[in-house]
Amino acid sequence: MTPSATPRVLEVGESCLFKQTWPETTRLLYAGPDRRAVAGLADRLYSPTARSPGAFDITVVYPPLEPPWARDTLLRLLRRREVAAMAALGVAAWGMGRPRATPLAVLDMHDESEIPPHRFGLLLACDVYFKRELPADPRKCVRRAWRSPPILAALDRVRPLSLGLPPHVLDCVPPPLGKTTDLFFAGASGHAPAIRGAGIGQLEALAAQGVRVDLVRERLPIGAFLERCARARLTWSPEGLGWDCFRHYEAAACRSVPVINQPGVRRYQPLRDGEHAFYYPVEGDGLARIVRAALAAPDRLAAMGEAARQHVLAHHTHAALCRHVVQTCLAARQPRA
Repeated sequence: MTPSATPRVLEVGESCLFKQTWPETTRLLYAGPDRRAVAGLADRLYSPTARSPGAFDITVVYPPLEPPWARDTLLRLLRRREVAAMAALGVAAWGMGRPRATPLAVLDMHDESEIPPHRFGLLLACDVYFKRELPADPRKCVRRAWRSPPILAALDRVRPLSLGLPPHVLDCVPPPLGKTTDLFFAGASGHAPAIRGAGIGQLEALAAQGVRVDLVRERLPIGAFLERCARARLTWSPEGLGWDCFRHYEAAACRSVPVINQPGVRRYQPLRDGEHAFYYPVEGDGLARIVRAALAAPDRLAAMGEAARQHVLAHHTHAALCRHVVQTCLAARQPRA
């Protein structure tokens, strides 16, 4: 594969990041919640095209959230033919001992930081394991009782990855708009209530002090949400089920500076504190203090908002993430070729 060529990708699992990005050169074997999409998966995996060396430049797999035997929609993958087919591609726990001509990347985009045992086969088989919500110490991905020497060694191939922004969201981002509010937040407090509940109380106190706070306690349609981000100097973006969330990048794409609680995870190409975003401590009135200090320099916020947008467009679109995954996986394979 030449550096300028669009890679040929075999994409297997519950998402379609690559199919949406490179539809002409990606073969998607969808194994998501739709029963109809699972039908015939074994025949496609068994096909000569899928099995022949050199048919693809890279195989990308999304591991299931739960063990396959716990999900009716993936029961087909447990039948002997399906398991053998997956193993032939090196994407099943039972196929990790087979030599693979095609580099294998795993994209674990789930909210939890743990890598459970039903994903160990992929961890051991892959060239690179990309993990959203990767702990600062990667060993914490695996419970102490499961930290065998092979698993600990395999953790060296785990890398962070962001959620990024899909094309349909980028298409909805409005042009630059006049700033009519100081701080915007829309969302429920049910996710991470200790962080969001305390933060909403601080936003209400800021509003009482004269800060122009646009606070909506429910989800908004994406177009309305992005427009209100674009009209705000700052967008509060607390963590939810995971620390990494779409709001970080949506706000930045709209030239609104995200205000995010301090991370407890490793990040890929992070929004940098004081350059693209502000990070606040969750203790005490940390959010309110950071917001007041930020609003004291509105010209700086305008420059930060533009820098945040350019950073997201360079590193956190789905197209940029696909390029990063391919380049990282192929580079990891080079010393072992």
